[in-house]
Amino acid sequence: MIFDPSSAEEVIPTIFKPGVEANRRANTYGIWSDGWCAAQCDLLLSGDDQRMISIAGMVPNVSTGFRCKLVVRVDGQQIGALDLEPGDISAAWQIPQSSHPRAVMLKFDAVQALQHPDTRKAAMLIREISVRPGVEFEQHVMPPDETSPRSDAP
Repeated sequence: MIFDPSSAEEVIPTIFKPGVEANRRANTYGIWSDGWCAAQCDLLLSGDDQRMISIAGMVPNVSTGFRCKLVVRVDGQQIGALDLEPGDISAAWQIPQSSHPRAVMLKFDAVQALQHPDTRKAAMLIREISVRPGVEFEQHVMPPDETSPRSDAP
């Protein structure tokens, strides 16, 4: 789903964090209010002088051997991709400057069923997606610690 920025009624945020109000303000699709993300999710984030997009979250350790690929698009252009496995994720990419709100799409090639009694299928838990000024970036994907509790635990 691609959003029409002209349809936005309020100020578009620069940061998305899970929550009902945040979902409404960022015009999200495919992200539940608790942050779980479906195979594809879309949202609007602010334009202006923001030159970076960053994503922080976690791929749950629910299905043995689960791996997926994440493709990130901004305004229809692919700006990055990551091969993911269970664990914490923090990644950022440079994006062109824009005077209009940015249509952001995260697309995953696989999802997994969350633990019972939750019947949803999700790719990852989104903690934050933001656009900000800056030119430096790094990507960090942490595998799960074998001694820590399962990633999907509350």
